[in-house]
Amino acid sequence: MKKPTDERNWLDDLAPIVDGDKAAIEAHAASLAESDEARDLRHEASELAGRVAAAGADYQAPADLQARVLAEIDRLEAEAQRGAQLRQLGKTKVPPWRDRRVWATTLPLLAAAALLPLLLRREAQPTSAPQSESSGPSLQLRVAAIESAGKVDLTRRHLRSTGGSVEVGQSLGGGDSLRSGEGTRVTLTMAEGSTLRLGAQSILEVAKQGRSLRLERGELEAKLAPQPAKTPLRFGCPLGEIEVIGTALRMQVGDDHAQIGILEGKVRLRPRFGEAILLSAGQEAVLARGKAARVVALSVTREEGEQESGDLTLPGLGELRARRPGQNQDSERALDLVSHRVDVKIAGGVARTLVEESFRNSSEHELEGIFRFALPAEARLVELSLEVDGRWQTGNLVESSEARKVWAGVIRQATPAKARRKEEYVWVPGPWRDPALLEWQRGGRFELRIFPIPAKGARRIRIAYIESLPRSGVGFRYVYPLPFAANDSLRVAAFDARFRVATPEYLASSVGYAMQQRKGNDELELSFHRSDFAPAGDLRVDLQPLRPEAELRAWTQDEQSFASWESTKSRFSPEVIDAYRAIASDPRAYALISLRPELPQALRAGRRLFAFVIDSSQSMKGERFQRALHLMQRLIASMDLRDRLMVFACDLNCASPHAKAVTPSSGETERLLRWLKARDAAGSSDPAGALEHVARRLPRDAAEIAELIYIGDGLASAGHRYGATAAKQIRKKVGEGGALRIHTVGIGSDSDSAFLATLARAGAGYHYPYLPGQNAAALASQVIESTYVEALENARLELPQGLESVQPTELPTLRPGDEIRIVGRMAHSLVGKVTLHGRFQGKDWSRSYALHLDAHAKAPNALAPMSWALESIRALEGEASHEAKTRLVALSLAYGILSRATSFLVLETPAMVRAFGLETPKPSIDWASFGAEPDEDMPEIAAPSAESRAATKDSKAPPPAKPSSPASGRGSAAAPLGASAAAPRALADEAPAEKKKVIPTPPPKAEESSRRERAAGGGPATQAAPSTTASPSAEALQPRDRALEPWPNLPGQWMKKLSYREAKITGAHSNVSGKRKQLERNKAAWLAQPDSRDRHRAYARALLAEGDEEELLRVLHSWMERDRLDAEPLLYFADALMRRGEREAALRQLSGVVDLEGERSALYLRLIQVFEGLEQRELSCAFRLALAESTSARPEWLARAFRCLTELERPEEAEALLSTWPREDRARVRQLAEAAALKPGAELKIEGHWNGVDLDLALVNTQGDRWSILGGRAGLWTSGAASREEETLTLPYLPAGTYRIEVSRAERQPLRNAQGRLEIRVLGKEQSLRFHLHRELWQAVGRIEVRKRTRLVSP
Repeated sequence: MKKPTDERNWLDDLAPIVDGDKAAIEAHAASLAESDEARDLRHEASELAGRVAAAGADYQAPADLQARVLAEIDRLEAEAQRGAQLRQLGKTKVPPWRDRRVWATTLPLLAAAALLPLLLRREAQPTSAPQSESSGPSLQLRVAAIESAGKVDLTRRHLRSTGGSVEVGQSLGGGDSLRSGEGTRVTLTMAEGSTLRLGAQSILEVAKQGRSLRLERGELEAKLAPQPAKTPLRFGCPLGEIEVIGTALRMQVGDDHAQIGILEGKVRLRPRFGEAILLSAGQEAVLARGKAARVVALSVTREEGEQESGDLTLPGLGELRARRPGQNQDSERALDLVSHRVDVKIAGGVARTLVEESFRNSSEHELEGIFRFALPAEARLVELSLEVDGRWQTGNLVESSEARKVWAGVIRQATPAKARRKEEYVWVPGPWRDPALLEWQRGGRFELRIFPIPAKGARRIRIAYIESLPRSGVGFRYVYPLPFAANDSLRVAAFDARFRVATPEYLASSVGYAMQQRKGNDELELSFHRSDFAPAGDLRVDLQPLRPEAELRAWTQDEQSFASWESTKSRFSPEVIDAYRAIASDPRAYALISLRPELPQALRAGRRLFAFVIDSSQSMKGERFQRALHLMQRLIASMDLRDRLMVFACDLNCASPHAKAVTPSSGETERLLRWLKARDAAGSSDPAGALEHVARRLPRDAAEIAELIYIGDGLASAGHRYGATAAKQIRKKVGEGGALRIHTVGIGSDSDSAFLATLARAGAGYHYPYLPGQNAAALASQVIESTYVEALENARLELPQGLESVQPTELPTLRPGDEIRIVGRMAHSLVGKVTLHGRFQGKDWSRSYALHLDAHAKAPNALAPMSWALESIRALEGEASHEAKTRLVALSLAYGILSRATSFLVLETPAMVRAFGLETPKPSIDWASFGAEPDEDMPEIAAPSAESRAATKDSKAPPPAKPSSPASGRGSAAAPLGASAAAPRALADEAPAEKKKVIPTPPPKAEESSRRERAAGGGPATQAAPSTTASPSAEALQPRDRALEPWPNLPGQWMKKLSYREAKITGAHSNVSGKRKQLERNKAAWLAQPDSRDRHRAYARALLAEGDEEELLRVLHSWMERDRLDAEPLLYFADALMRRGEREAALRQLSGVVDLEGERSALYLRLIQVFEGLEQRELSCAFRLALAESTSARPEWLARAFRCLTELERPEEAEALLSTWPREDRARVRQLAEAAALKPGAELKIEGHWNGVDLDLALVNTQGDRWSILGGRAGLWTSGAASREEETLTLPYLPAGTYRIEVSRAERQPLRNAQGRLEIRVLGKEQSLRFHLHRELWQAVGRIEVRKRTRLVSP
């Protein structure tokens, strides 16, 4: 590269450049980037300045130094004046050594030269000054891999030339400088086996001599082989140098700060400012210009560009699917992401992110769009907007149950009749279009549904969320996760991001991507724009405090203004409205206190027993389970060899390969991994129950500290599902028989971090999120090291009088460097102190901090109110009581924050919101960040068809006909959507009536007409528009009784036609259904479309009916690999395992269904019946408890859970569960609990008797439905399933069809001969059939044929 010899202005500003002056650096950015000479001189000047600054650190100045210096200055000034007078007289020439100008330029150089020998002597001493470049041959590195979205430049500094682009296999030597481009990462290797990973936007320099590397800017992670003691490897940066022997570490270097984290081993840090420090694994040093290094616990955040394929988490861009109304199968590649825009505002460690996305429907059909995404652990949704005809329509917060009813009605209008399901609907005043529903699913997983997306059309949405930022060093890090793919599947046509940092006490810098910076009066703006953008790493912004030594910070704001709730007709309960009004009338101000206490670094003595509890439930299947095993392997490798360990895999039950605790070793780790991989992931999950079970099994020793580490997603599908009730269960086991702590690691960004954090807090431990892309070694080091480091336990705060409604009410255990945030309300300004109490190193510990809170402060960013609302909502979500849910909904509405009890619902117009009774006051905090505000006065638009939308843009929806009959049904004039009589009033008198023909009852021709209208483009709006002509009278709609009316002029009489069923029982001659041709057709269809869900389903059902288990298992494995979130294949998998004699495995697979669909009550009721039939009361009670704590709990479910807890002698839990219900309903719940369950009547009863072999009964129809002890049919009842002598199966109703009666073994070994008989009674017919099992696993014993018959009877 050619030197810029004609532009050397940067030399004049070298001093401020070295001092880090941002204005000087920006002014000469081009020269510093392009000129080797500029970079070299800056580097050498920085080194010299650092050594000069450190050289005199131990110098003690004499007491008279100031007086002597001033006297010498006066003398020199007098001589200078005399020299000037002589020059004017021209009598003498002043020698250069007496010229002041010469001294001004040469004195600094002479001082540096005089100090050089001192510096060289000090290098051999253990001081804090960075060491000079060592002698000897330089390092040799090799480029092993490049993950590139940009370019990588190699600069040959010793040749003053660039080597151009870097290729894999290329070598680097002394004097070389490697610069990675945007979105590009480089892996380097060394001869002894060390590996370096250079992050994006980074500069790494190789020293000309010696074993030294320098990270000038960016990120570096190193996994180093053992180093020679005499010549250890050194890593330098502008703010210090580290010396390693053999370790794993990471470095991050910015303009004014650096972070050095130790993953394994130890290093010696020599910072530029301050004393040398010895760092161990799990620690992190934070360096800042002009300040001493600070040591904190290692921070673990998502690393750039690392992705796990197949994970449930849906980062950044999310997962976009589409389907036609009424269908379950998604359309392949039907929706394309056109643009993605991000706007972020950060204030005080809290960020608000607004995402705007535009996507296009490339298909020929109108679609329902389904957008699934995961949010960061601490994030909360605060806005949903949908673009309707060029304007943004903002969603309303609605109770989740009501929102689902409205959405079900909308989709039902557009669903063909044959695809509709029996669900609860509400009247939808139409015509309808452009709705959207956003709701919480589980953990950190959310789902947005939009309908309709027109064929070849596009839609735009906005989603906004707020989050508390995770710690990074002594500051914070904001991460907007973006997926990474080697192909173009994630490419976006236009991507824009803007970050506004409104916190003057923090410095902000981007990491990984180059962003433009612009400073305003009150904030710093970072912007990023790319066209045709393919993500190659996350968007990250680091915030470092200007005053890192400040332990306490506080923000306040006066009361919020709330809109009054004036609506008299509302679907919200009176309790919710009253709770909202109480919140709105609260005049108290808000306070936010951030406290990071200075705790000394000290080791905790004592041996440890580590118990690793691995979540092996169904939701962990696949990549997530492999990540859990990988982390466990890292954790064991980080343990002290004197400690012991045990491993448990927990899902439906807990299992362990250990009879007793073992010591860590590589051989033991490999054995554990083999055992866990053979078990795989399946079944339901009870995290609190699993921890309690493991705590009971641990060999407790008073001299040994037990550390339970749970690794899983925390999605409870059995047992307690609320954090508060699960925490009570955990606290019983803490401290029994020796010290015990519980830690939790949440796998995936959609893990239930709130639930897991509550469990960890109850167990005096810590919660760690483990997100895709996070470094497993760093997390393992942090988890294990935190168990060896002393922490502040039993922490509590003493706050000034007048600070009320404080959250959180319980503080976690605090490690050195941890920060806690406390929020509260206050009626007046407070001046006092905050005192933190606790136990540290076994002794009482406390520290006080001065506090001044101004109750009248004005803050533009609503940081304090927002933080208080977030913490209050988070606390209420962990409570199971009715009162907590009521206040939770009210807080969600008041502050505009989505909770687990509410959903965002976008309706077409405000008038439609009022018609539904869903109108709520405007939230007190305005979350809108950029773009046009939604127009509340937007005209209502109701187009009857796609073709006529443009022509009818200003038309209004006609009012529905007045109901004339209590009957409801699709197509009736009374309620076209099958709604209840309590449906909201329609939008009357808003549009002229449109005359239509009234069809009181929908005959087949009317249905065919409706389908033709939809095919012609009528869409849901056409169906939704009810008739406005006069409705038929109730008399006209009643069926006429013609039995007594003779037919004119014909002989005979009226007869009544009755339908009935009759059954035939025969012995079976074969195990197959006899439908081989249909089976072959299903197989051919599946092979033609192997990715089709429907083809998988049809073929699997045919195989189950035919009895081909091996092929069935192959198809089911393929189905589950296609979509492991699909619960349906698990049902068939369980049936196949039952037929193979693997009952325990079948039960495990069946219970995994609720791990994927945790809110489907029918699945829970089925599992309860299964385990009660098997007399496994603890498991059936765990599912009853989960059902009672579901979002749609009923009194009878709560009563059954109360009863089972009482029978299991857990009265405290039973009473606690009962207390969650409203007081006025508790007596009724007790009565229901005391009442005996009614056994349904039976049309079919099969009684089996056999000779001491555990067998099971089953009934299989020709469609592939199998009904057995595993359930499968409503009303099915079994008894004696745990017996080896008999079993009974009953059904209250048996529809027409052909059924095969099967007997199967419950276990494969031993294969003893089994014989017996079946007594069958069905529809008045009885027969006894005998069977004999030799080596078979199952046998078809008989066949039942049920036929429909009719007969005529006299009326």
